[in-house]
Amino acid sequence: MISQGLLLPNIQTEWVDSFKAEYSSVIMDTLLFLAKQAEEIRDFQLLLKLADAMLIQDSIDEDALQFKCKALLSLGKKNAALSFYTSFCHNYKNMLAEDYPVPFTKLL
Repeated sequence: MISQGLLLPNIQTEWVDSFKAEYSSVIMDTLLFLAKQAEEIRDFQLLLKLADAMLIQDSIDEDALQFKCKALLSLGKKNAALSFYTSFCHNYKNMLAEDYPVPFTKLL
């Protein structure tokens, strides 16, 4: 199950790395496709779940950030959206050593 976490997180060998990267790529492509459909039909509960699954695969995925914030705002959870955005920006800066370039007000 995708929401359980990354594939083989405790195995760090070269031959498995390419398999894990391909698996993650396919998963992210599928989740992105499904999230766009959920957004189109305005199923914000599903969109939130898909965004969370995307963030398990890549904690600084910008599409997932947008989907999650949009879903939270649409569900009336503005404080949760802003809190998540702030946390995302902090994580982004820690990982990439640069500020996230898109302000919350321009995210959606």
